Amino acid sequence: MKQVVLLQGGIETLEFFSAQIAKELQRQGIPVFLFTLTDERTEIPALVRFLAEPGAETVLLTFNFQGLDQEAVFYDETGTLLWDRYQVECRNILVDHPFYYFRELQTLPERYVQICIDGYHEQYMRRFYPEVTLGATTPLAGTRLSEAGTGLPIAKRPRKLIFTGNYSPPEQFDPYITRLGSEYEHFYREIIKELLTHTERSMEEVFEEYLLREMGTLSRKELREGMSNLIFLDLYVRFYFRGEVVKCLVDSGIPVEVYGHGWERLVCKKSENLICGGLLNSRKCLEKTAEAQLSLNVMPWFKRGAHDRIYNAMRNGAVCISDTSEYLLQQLEDGRELFFYTLPKLAELPEHVRAWQKDVELLQHISAQAAAWAQTHASWEHFLKRIL
Repeated sequence: MKQVVLLQGGIETLEFFSAQIAKELQRQGIPVFLFTLTDERTEIPALVRFLAEPGAETVLLTFNFQGLDQEAVFYDETGTLLWDRYQVECRNILVDHPFYYFRELQTLPERYVQICIDGYHEQYMRRFYPEVTLGATTPLAGTRLSEAGTGLPIAKRPRKLIFTGNYSPPEQFDPYITRLGSEYEHFYREIIKELLTHTERSMEEVFEEYLLREMGTLSRKELREGMSNLIFLDLYVRFYFRGEVVKCLVDSGIPVEVYGHGWERLVCKKSENLICGGLLNSRKCLEKTAEAQLSLNVMPWFKRGAHDRIYNAMRNGAVCISDTSEYLLQQLEDGRELFFYTLPKLAELPEHVRAWQKDVELLQHISAQAAAWAQTHASWEHFLKRIL
């Protein structure tokens, strides 16, 4: 009999994903133990009883190494990791690029399986960590707020255009860029320039090119360690384009409601069109999405993947506007399930948004098409079939 351990009480978004998975597993009749990280000591005895269930095959489903990061609570009195002691298969879903986890990937449980959400992430793992067992590569699912369907029709939705996600000004990363002197700063700025100019290139491809150009021949271990030291550049580029896309719309006179931390720091010419709704949890973001006609997405450099913002929009009746990836172009069609834009032609986006906002009938048609596609391809049921 298969049973599953999930973790709650950590990072809010990851806890939300775990809660959706738990709900789906329980619907399927699979026993679930939700371990609360904030109450870890008192929950250990119950967890041990669950793991020791006779004849049970236990799977830990976790995100970003939660529960696998050498936390003391998960070791018994002999220093043995609980997951190893009870032969738990640890399926770790990385919702960020693996180069963020150079340290964590050095110490893995005995039965470790990694789930990637982007094809380039999988390619990176196969090249730099061939000893690590990989499961299916698949984007996260979207969460439907109401079991009754996608909710309000487009014409009755009070929010015209929203974006859900945090923002940090790129200059916030300047201390990391300048901390080692002018030579390193030049090196970092060159990488940023390359990524901003050639938006089709993957992050690790550019990192490797510049590391080899700067340092000559590097071993596999040296390369992966070098990339792990450049992750602040990934964040720089991610937030740069997130800000540029929203600013492009706002400064062209199109109001955008933004929900997340830091948007009051976005410098724009027509700030009256930037409507800051503040930081919301995952469920509240879904509530705003279910009230929106259009939901904006800016990809976090997943070039062979998707983002759950897209699927959340589709499953809650909002029409998504997103930049592209190889994966998205294979799976979805522009003007059928969503609208695409491209970063190199960002200046064209406001004109398109105005036209889309005027055609409520078209938006309603796309909303229905998207909801049908996502029900089959982007539900948590579909996600679990892939990863389990």
